[in-house]
Amino acid sequence: MGDAPRSSHTTEAWEFNEEEFFQVTGSGGTVASTGFSKVREIVEARFSPARYNIYLFYASDGDNYAADRQAAQASLTSLGEVSNYCGYLEVSSGAQRQLSTETGQLFKSLAEGGGAAGSFAVAGIEDIWQAVRHFFQHQ
Repeated sequence: MGDAPRSSHTTEAWEFNEEEFFQVTGSGGTVASTGFSKVREIVEARFSPARYNIYLFYASDGDNYAADRQAAQASLTSLGEVSNYCGYLEVSSGAQRQLSTETGQLFKSLAEGGGAAGSFAVAGIEDIWQAVRHFFQHQ
C-alpha cells in the first residue's frame, strides 16, 4: 500500500498520508459524495486509469445523509467508470441491517448496473480476512 492515497470524510473529505490516516477523527454526519468526489479528484490529478489500475475500498458503518443519495450515487458511478474494482466493507453489529443501509444500497446499485463492485459486512476484526478473500475472489 505504501504511498497509495487515503482519504477520510464526514461532511467534508480530506487526503492523508498513512500515519495521519489512522489518527483521523471526525464529527458531524456522513456525506458519502464528498469522499467519492475527493477520490475522483485524486485519480484525475495523479492516477490516470490509462497508466494505473484503480481500486477503491470504502469502509463505513453504512450511514449516509439521505439527501446525499443522488449525489453519492453519481459520484460513485463516476468512480466505477474509471476503477478496476470498487469494494465496500460495512462494519455493523446489527446483522439484520447489514448491507441494506444507505451506503450498502449505493454499492449494490453500482454492481447491479454492471460496475465491478462488491460488498462484504463484518461484525468484528476476525472477519477482515474473510472480507479480503471475498473481494479478491471476485476479481
